[in-house]
Amino acid sequence: MIASPETNIKTIQKLKSIEMAEFVSMGMLRFDELIPEELCARAIEEIQKGQHAGPIYRNFGKTLSEVWGDSVMKDIVNLPRFAGAIESLVGPDPYFDHWCAHQVAPHQIRHADLHQDAIFDSRFGAFDIQFSIFFHDVPREMGGTLFVPGTHFRPVQERAIQRYHHVRGSAPSLVKAGTVVFWHHNLWHGARSNSTDEIRTMFKTRLNPRVPQVQLWDTSDLDDPSIPGVLNASQPWMGADYRPEKVQRLRLWRSLTADPDYDIDGWLTRLERGTR
Repeated sequence: MIASPETNIKTIQKLKSIEMAEFVSMGMLRFDELIPEELCARAIEEIQKGQHAGPIYRNFGKTLSEVWGDSVMKDIVNLPRFAGAIESLVGPDPYFDHWCAHQVAPHQIRHADLHQDAIFDSRFGAFDIQFSIFFHDVPREMGGTLFVPGTHFRPVQERAIQRYHHVRGSAPSLVKAGTVVFWHHNLWHGARSNSTDEIRTMFKTRLNPRVPQVQLWDTSDLDDPSIPGVLNASQPWMGADYRPEKVQRLRLWRSLTADPDYDIDGWLTRLERGTR
C-alpha cells in the first residue's frame, strides 16, 4: 500500500542513514532493476495507449494515495523499496506535484539541454524529490538522462546552464529496465540524443513533503562511521571550489537528523565563530 501515516513499517523498506547521506551529498540515489519486468511492460503499454497524456499538473495538490486510480503506477510506488524510499525522503503520503512521460524519438538530436527544474525556492531544510523511472533498457546509443551529481546546492536560472557541455563527473542514465533514480528537485540534468531506431521513455514524477523532513528513514545506522566520508566527498566538477557544497550538506544533515551540533572538520563551527 502507498506509504501513509497508518502504514505498517514492516510493509516498506526504508532507506538507511548511509543512503540518506549519499542523497544529501550527491542529490540522487539510483536503484537498478527495482521494478519487475511485468510492471514495466504494463507501464509502457499504458504510455503507448495515451493513459498518461494530458495536463501533467491536473493532480497538483492531491496526495500520492489519491492519484493514478487503477494505473500500474500505483502498484509501482507501492513496491516495498519504492514506498520506503519515498517515505524516507519526503514522508508518508506526500503531496503530488506533477508527472510527465518524457520521450525522445528515434534518431532525435538533443542539443545542449542541461537545466535545473526549480528556480524559486526559499526553503531550507526541506526539499522536493523527483523520481525517474526507466521502463526499458537504455544503452549508450539511446543517450539517456544526464545527471550531474552534487549540483543540487547550486541554484541557477533554469536554462542558464544550457551552454555547458561535458561537465566532469556527469552521470548518464545507461540502465537496465526497471531502474529508478530518486533525485533532489534542484539537481542539474538533461536529456541526451537518441541514435537508435526505438523511442526512449523516461517517466518522471515530483513529490512535495507534507511533514517536517526529520529522521524519516531507518536511523538504526545513524552512527555509521562511513557517513562523514560520504558527506565530505567532492565531485569532479568542483575542482578547488568545494567548500560551498560541503557547508550546505552539513547544514541539511543537521536539519534532517535534528542534530544542531553535527560537524565535519569544523566547517560549520568555524563559520559560526566568524572564522573560515
